[in-house]
Amino acid sequence: MKTYKAYLFQGQGCDYTIGCGETIIDVPANSMEEAKKKLVEIIKEEYSHEERQLESAKIFEVEQSFDIDMKSIYNKINEDREIKSKQESIERERVEFERLKAKFG
Repeated sequence: MKTYKAYLFQGQGCDYTIGCGETIIDVPANSMEEAKKKLVEIIKEEYSHEERQLESAKIFEVEQSFDIDMKSIYNKINEDREIKSKQESIERERVEFERLKAKFG
């Protein structure tokens, strides 16, 4: 079985929430034609009510996917923030030192 994803879009104007009216769903199928048929069934079952009707849908065949190590990414972001914060603190102290040195000799 191949991996297919469908991007469903309900349209503009729901409520200013980012991503409102947009979703991505899995469509398990063996071919694109089968994925299209299954998507039609999903739309009939879950998106036929007037309030949930879609403006557009796209199906994507996913060839590869990779898990991302989010913990290491956020650890690196936090390390970089700490380094930057320490550098800024040292620079502020250096400026203050030069100011006091000029004032008191």
